[in-house]
Amino acid sequence: MRFGRLTLGSRPRIVGVITGCVSAPLLRKAKRDGADLLELRVDTFRRLDVEGLKEDVACARSTGLPLLLTVRSASEGGRTRMDDTQRLSLYRELIPLVDGVDVELSATSIVKDVVRLARDRKKRVILSYHNFSATPPEGRLRALVRCGRRLGADAVKIATTVKNTEDLKRLTALLLREEGLIVIGMGRRGLVSRVLFPYLGSLLTYAGVSGRTAPGQPAVKELKRFFSAL
Repeated sequence: MRFGRLTLGSRPRIVGVITGCVSAPLLRKAKRDGADLLELRVDTFRRLDVEGLKEDVACARSTGLPLLLTVRSASEGGRTRMDDTQRLSLYRELIPLVDGVDVELSATSIVKDVVRLARDRKKRVILSYHNFSATPPEGRLRALVRCGRRLGADAVKIATTVKNTEDLKRLTALLLREEGLIVIGMGRRGLVSRVLFPYLGSLLTYAGVSGRTAPGQPAVKELKRFFSAL
């Protein structure tokens, strides 16, 4: 699968997650440390006016790395409490400027509109599910994947908390049975998934540039070191 000029699935690809703000030093760090693409976590940004955000996207575009736009809901880890109408407005304004978009499967009031906006602009669509307390049963995980595909996802992202070996086995089994997935185990016990799963078919793995947005998320430089060692 292509994401901007990047081919996914041929080798591990690291998403450098940009939080707080976009700045030239931060972007240089992301690229220097080994990010293959950038996720702009707009819900964490200190300024949310549209013109300012467009300037931020243009600045990030100057790196030459593909850009993923995410305005995460508070219910799935977002840092700013925006209602869905506000989030949809930001997606509408910014989707033309990026290469792909991520929105939650649970965002039932806007997910179809976000998919349509992305499709109209020929952008990639990631539909995501985050569970910060547990890893659901296999049947529930596979149902989420089917739902994402029905809604038009290019890739379905499943990120759940790993508490034990059985949780990790469940995520591994899902990844081995399904195509077009991004699978992440969160938490200390899930760290191995961020390194191993890209070799088993997970299209992307995420790492922080200036901070972390999920439990157990390593820094880009740290994750790149793991891949280089392998």
